[in-house]
Amino acid sequence: RADYFDIMTKILFVCMGNICRSPSAEGVFRSMVRDANIEHLVKIDSAGTHNYHVGEAPDARAQSAARKRGVDISMLRARQIPTRTGRPSRATSSSCPS
Repeated sequence: RADYFDIMTKILFVCMGNICRSPSAEGVFRSMVRDANIEHLVKIDSAGTHNYHVGEAPDARAQSAARKRGVDISMLRARQIPTRTGRPSRATSSSCPS
């Protein structure tokens, strides 16, 4: 039976370099989704607006702060948001200061 809530939701967290704020948000949100047992309903990702750190792990300070909260983001790698992502995310969270 197809249910309204069985629709995949895509969330993209965005910051400038994708090594601090957006991977931290991705990691925390992944943890929340896992705890709620809805991983099959949510696709979570993060990216940066610039390509300064593509391929790099999150900043050591971000990893440390996440680890203190029980979240491991060490496996994430920075990437730049594609200019065209295909189907849009339902929600995009920007953590860049204005």
